[in-house]
This record gives sequence, structure tokens and C-alpha cells, in this order.
Amino acid sequence: MKKIFTTFIIAFLLGSMGAFSQVIISQIYEGSSSNKFIEITNIGTTTVDLTSPQLTVKLFSNKTDVSGAVQAVKNLSGSLTAGQSLLLRHSSAIKPPYALTYTPIDTGNVCNFNGKGANASPTTSTDIITIYNGTTLVDVFSWGTFQYENKSYIRNASISAPNATWTEAEWTLVDTLNVNNAAVSTPERLGYHVAGGPVTPALAIGTPTDGATVYGANVNIVFSVYNFAIPTDGHIHYTLDGGIVNEYSVTTPIALTGLSAGSHKVVMKLVDGSHNPLVPNVADSVTFNVNLTGPVYKTIYQIQYSVSGDSPLKDSLVTTSGIVTASFASGYFIQDGGAPWNGLYVYDNTNTPAVGDSIVLAGTVNEYYNYTELKNIVSFTTAATGKPLPNPTDVNTLSVKSEQFEGMLVKITNAACSYVHATGWWKVVQNTTDTCEIGKLMFAFPAAVVGTAYNVTGLVNYSFGDFLVEPRDAGDIEVYSGINENNEQSFSIYPNPVSNVISISNIEGIDRVMISNILGETIMEQKVNGNISSLNVAKLQSGIYFVTFMKDNSISGTRKFIKL
Repeated sequence: MKKIFTTFIIAFLLGSMGAFSQVIISQIYEGSSSNKFIEITNIGTTTVDLTSPQLTVKLFSNKTDVSGAVQAVKNLSGSLTAGQSLLLRHSSAIKPPYALTYTPIDTGNVCNFNGKGANASPTTSTDIITIYNGTTLVDVFSWGTFQYENKSYIRNASISAPNATWTEAEWTLVDTLNVNNAAVSTPERLGYHVAGGPVTPALAIGTPTDGATVYGANVNIVFSVYNFAIPTDGHIHYTLDGGIVNEYSVTTPIALTGLSAGSHKVVMKLVDGSHNPLVPNVADSVTFNVNLTGPVYKTIYQIQYSVSGDSPLKDSLVTTSGIVTASFASGYFIQDGGAPWNGLYVYDNTNTPAVGDSIVLAGTVNEYYNYTELKNIVSFTTAATGKPLPNPTDVNTLSVKSEQFEGMLVKITNAACSYVHATGWWKVVQNTTDTCEIGKLMFAFPAAVVGTAYNVTGLVNYSFGDFLVEPRDAGDIEVYSGINENNEQSFSIYPNPVSNVISISNIEGIDRVMISNILGETIMEQKVNGNISSLNVAKLQSGIYFVTFMKDNSISGTRKFIKL
């Protein structure tokens, strides 16, 4: 009887261990906005009951490890057959579209992860995604300060078991565009994972897609490489239109420039360290058309102005232009003047313009949950750099909630903090009832204090049915001092932030400028004469500084800038 009981216990334990020893996190998709997915796969040979033992996905936000409080928990349900994947998605995810109809699929707050962790410099944390069996950590994605914002990572096919120790080498980085366009039964497609099977090298071109039309002479060839380490195992050879063979030893997109109008073909292949093609041959190709004429030009005002809500150019392919007022990993804001209806958000994780760049671009006008944006950028040109930004438009916590300010640089003055959320966003109020949310899209202000009045500069965003102001950095937030700046001369300083030389303009009558730090200490002083001048700030340490404009030993105004 004792022998039979012992045999039963061993069988039970083996069955329980089997359940969590063959379930892994197989892919992470950290797309823009709410487009977040966690793919979980049964890499074993038998069906797994996810509830026996109970497997749980846990999210640890802004952490370096899994100690401390858990941000969100999702108890998995149902079962997975051998090789089957389960998708967990953010409840507001809208792409990739194919992933929304995949089964089995479920939603959960565990998909509220952010690949850049807390806003800090240098980076001090990350968002950690885990699988637990009770209180036992089974599998983990990310640790320490690992950053994965706007990226997708796929578990390598050679991985045959979960790993409670974060090991970046077990994962392959794939461009989110490749995931969005992934064909059925390919490794980058959400809901499909290759495990314990083929580990042979593979090469796949993601964009442009075959037969696509590209507007402009410059094209980025985005590709993914699997089971082949570049440059350790070898590199890439590619040709354009059958021309010379080019050697490429990184996995970033291949930048083709100066293409002529018409059809072009790129052929890529993997080669070993001696430049010999692999056996069997591993290659991919794409044929696309270049159109140098471009879509019809429309001003930002023509894109934005509407009496009905949606843009009159919704779903149209257009060319437009503007000055970049903010830029971050998922896109950037552009503006054409200071009048209403002249700001626009561009969803673009390929091009990375700097603040102050004057750009011309073409893309599709889209209404993202009633927020007008430009997406699917087909051409992009930087016309100039270091241009002065439009002055922020003065608004209050009530007037800012209007479509005419979408995407525009605005400023709210003397608004008291009324609420601070643990994740970084906060609210300000004027007239006791008119509240406005201050977002954390680009910068999460860590020091907001309820009851303190602030001046807040930022870009107008729209999310979950409400308008909010998005600061770009610490320089956009200041404690309200009671000084009225509206009567100041309209001094301009640019670029801001700055690395070396900052230009100042509109300083007619000013005879001296001083630069001070946040402690009020004067760092440098310079005499000026005329309407335009410049200051060399290359030797200043990184931080926030103030330029004070002097006229006849009296202060005429002050402007803030950030030294990179």
C-alpha cells in the first residue's frame, strides 16, 4: 500500500511539473499606444491544463527585479494543446489586425507594460513580464534596465524550457512592422511559434512589401534574421537592381538613397565569414516602385480643420510639412504657425527627426479613436534643422479641451495640482472645477504636489475620450511664480534642447544676456548688440538653465533651456 501511494505522489508531481515546465513566454509585442501583446506557448508534446497547477502572468512595473508590489496579475484559464499559443492583449489594442481575431485570446491589465520603464536619465528600471506557478517564478521577460519600447522580441526556436533567469540571448529582436505584416506560419506572426523544430538560419524582408509604391528617393529595407548571429556567424550580401554586391554586417534597416523613379529590386542573402553563401542558400528579395511626384500637398490646417469632428481628408494619402515641436520613440508632433488647427501628431517609429527640424512628409490621414494623426509614412525629407519653434498657445484647463488645439504646443498658467496617479500622470485644476490631465507620453513628472500651482507647457493629445497636455521634459513644468510673462518681449531661443550653440533672436534693445542655473547662480554673461545673437554653451553640464535678457540693467525677460 505504501509503494502504491508513493508511486501516485511521484506521478502527480511529475504531471504538475510538466504543466509549467513546457509553457513559456514566446513573444512580446510592445507597439505604440495600447498595442501590447504577450504570446504564451506550450512547447511540449502533451496538452497542458493552465489551471492545474494554476499558471499566472504577473507584471512588475518600473522595477529592476521581481521584489516588491505586483502591478497586475492574470490567472490563465483553459488548456493549450502541444505547440498551441495563447495571446494576451491590451483591451484597447487595434493592431496588428490579424492578432485581434486569433484564438485563443484574452485581455488583461498585465498588458499595460511600457518597454522604457520609468522616465529617468540614466534609465533605472524596466517593466518585467513573468509566468508564476503559485509563488514560484517560472519564466521571465526583461530585467534590470532592459529597454524594449516599440519593439517585438521572439523566443528563439532552440529554447526548449522556461527560464526564471532573464537571458537576452534567448530572444531575437524583430521590427514591429515585420510583425504587423507577418504572413501565416512565420516566426514573427503573433499566435505562431516555432519551438524545438527548425533552427536553421532564415532571412525575411518586412518592408517595403513586394509590389509596394514608395514615395520619395530614400527607402529603408527592414528585415529580420533568425538563428544566425551577425557578425559572429557571418553577414549579409545585398544587391540593388542587379548591381554591385554590398556587404552589410548589422541588423538595422538598409538605407537606400537617391533612387530614381520606377521599379527597383533588392536581393539579400546570408553569407559566412568568408563571403560564401550558406548551404542551402538563405535569401529573400523584394520589388517595389519609387514615385518621386508624391501625393497632393495639404497644409496641416487643411488636414485638421473640421466642423464635424473627423478630418475632411480622413483615409487620404497627402503630403504636408511643419516644424517638429516634440519627438519620441513612437512618433513626433509638427506645427505650422501658432494659429489653431495647425498642429498634427505623426505616428512614425521609423524616422526620428529632432525638435526644430523642418520636415516634408507624406502619409495617410487617420482618425485614431477620434484623434487626427498622420500614419503609414511613405516619404520623409528634412528640409532644414534648428528652426525656432512656434510660441506655445496660451490656454486654460477648459479651453484646451478642443479639437482646434490637437497636436499643438500650448501652455497652461497657474493651475493647481489636484491629483497624482502612481503611474506618473496627474491633473491640474482652475476655477475649482475645470480639470485637465497632464500625461506621461514623453515625460512623467516625478515631483507633482497636490495643491501646488504650476505652469505646464506641452503638446495636446487625445486619449480615452479626453484631451490632455503632454510635457516633453522637465523644462516644460515649473512652479507658478506669479510673474506675468505676457508683457515680455517675444524673445526666441533655439534649438532647445541644445548641445553646443544656442541662438537668440527678437532681442532688439537688449544689451546683455546672462545664463544662470536652477540655483540662481550666474554661469556666464555676454554683451549683445542687434536683433540676433548666439551663445556657446558647449561646456555647460547637462541640465536646466535660464537666459535672462537685460536692458539698461533691468530684466526684460527670461527663457528656459535644456543643455543636453
